[in-house]
Amino acid sequence: MKKPVWQNILPAFWPGLLLLLGTLTVRAAQFTNSNITLPFTLNGVMAVGDYDNDGRLDLAITGISEAGLYQTSIYHNDGGGNFSLAYTNVSGANQSTLVWVDLDNDGRLDLVVSGTAGDTAGLTQIWRNTGSGFVQVPTSLPGTFNSAMAVGDFDNDGLPDLLIGGGTSTTLFRNLGHFGFTTNGTPTLPGAQSGDAQFADFDNDGWPDVALGYLSSIAITTNNSYVAGIFGNQGGTNFNLTSLVPNAAEGRMGVADFNNDGRLDIGMVGQSPFLATFLANTGGGVFTPTSVVPVSNFNAGFRPTGVLFGDFDNAGLLDVVVGTRRGLIEYLANQGNGIFSLTDVGIATGNSAFNPPVAIGDLFGDGRLAVIYSGDDAAYNRGTFIYRNTTPVTNTPPTAPDHLFSSPATNGARVTLSWTTATDAQTPTVGLTYNLRVGTVPGGCDIVSPHSDPVTGRRRVVATGNAGQRLFAYLQKLPINTTYYWSVQAIDGGLAGGPWAPEATFSTRPRLAGDINGDGIVDQNELRAIYASYLQTSPYLTMTNTAGLGSSQVTFSAGNDGGLVFSVLTSTNLTDWQYLGPATTQYLFNDVNAGATPTRYYRLTYP
Repeated sequence: MKKPVWQNILPAFWPGLLLLLGTLTVRAAQFTNSNITLPFTLNGVMAVGDYDNDGRLDLAITGISEAGLYQTSIYHNDGGGNFSLAYTNVSGANQSTLVWVDLDNDGRLDLVVSGTAGDTAGLTQIWRNTGSGFVQVPTSLPGTFNSAMAVGDFDNDGLPDLLIGGGTSTTLFRNLGHFGFTTNGTPTLPGAQSGDAQFADFDNDGWPDVALGYLSSIAITTNNSYVAGIFGNQGGTNFNLTSLVPNAAEGRMGVADFNNDGRLDIGMVGQSPFLATFLANTGGGVFTPTSVVPVSNFNAGFRPTGVLFGDFDNAGLLDVVVGTRRGLIEYLANQGNGIFSLTDVGIATGNSAFNPPVAIGDLFGDGRLAVIYSGDDAAYNRGTFIYRNTTPVTNTPPTAPDHLFSSPATNGARVTLSWTTATDAQTPTVGLTYNLRVGTVPGGCDIVSPHSDPVTGRRRVVATGNAGQRLFAYLQKLPINTTYYWSVQAIDGGLAGGPWAPEATFSTRPRLAGDINGDGIVDQNELRAIYASYLQTSPYLTMTNTAGLGSSQVTFSAGNDGGLVFSVLTSTNLTDWQYLGPATTQYLFNDVNAGATPTRYYRLTYP
């Protein structure tokens, strides 16, 4: 029997849980200050992405400038460790979320920021990347105080959708294309104010689920704990609460397969108490704690600003970087089996910065994940600092997947795309994720954008693949009579993209009349099902007293009590129909081809 969701709640403290400081031999990456300093931003967030497709990761940051302006800025990675200011918009957001995403599938990263423009005024802005600059797109999307925002294609139509949470509710916005969004047919979930939000396929069924941290409307009184909720995606139309897991108040959350078992796990850090908690996904909606690691205290008003997973030492396991109070960036090394240990490796040791934002990415193109944060350094100098990863081992991209296959694609049915595994020198095969692109031209991405270079495979965002760890993906709502070109690449623990598999194609076609399951064949069972429904729902079109089938002269009664005149059509394939003549109450007609092969079918239509 399936467990009730409340049996999946885990207490805030677990007896017998290992404390992780002391006896372990700690694996750890090494970091050094690159002496690259960009302007300081207070109480903001950062996002790393290659907005101009030049192969180098750029940096966007929003928050409050030293001049007190709510400001969003984009810094271009010029190479060689140099960054230059490319764009500034004096309408940024505080207590916010910032995401690079190709919203219109044109191959260029757009920028979405959601948060507040003051103490309470909410805003969500979309900045469209035109290729020659950024243009703000008019939108009615709401913003919330202490916003939680996520991007993911929850209905598998190829367009990235938005989730915006905060206060007492979280809203899903379906992407209609051309930067239009709707809430029609989308559910409303509980609020996640001062928490976090993620799209992630926790049950590997092909439909992205939703994880919401710090559910203020579902507080658990036991141990004064707050909870995070996992909401299972029910085929892109609804979400059901499947799991509740503990989460300290006002926390941040990261999702990754940290134990390499093929299922997405959760890492959370929050205040009261000040702990980093790691929970393994054991299947069936159950998340089991594997590590609880004390982290630096957050004074009143201070919150963690990120839980960022990545293989920082290129050893095949996902470590985590956590942004904590006063500019202190803490690095927790993965020791295996879901066990994490706080290292003595210093990334950033700052002072008195309020909620310093943190981000990661291979900014130097050297196969190592660097760390960026904005705050005060140890000498109280304010700025945005980049810490270079000097780990001796360099990450190498994975190989290409193989054996691309697509199911028959018909109007109204979803397409299933599948492939076989890739390999990687550092990341175990089971730890790889996969990234899909689909377009209407060779190498195109106008149906599904991969956020990667369509030729080299180099990632344009710092994220796992859009297909997760699955070896398949669903795609639906495709236009008919169209040929599609698609490929897939693997993404490793260092968040590097491998080469694309040789491109494959599939085509959509109209569904055959009577083809209930969309396999392109009208079988005998489907004919029986159609005819049974036909008799029940259309008494005026019932064909009875049939005689002469197989000969050139056929007779039947039309059951036309209303005196209407219908048309008799014939076909050999149930797709192409020819008119034979009118039918009233009784119809006698000659069909000189009735006795020939292939089999001939007849139907009545009105008029």
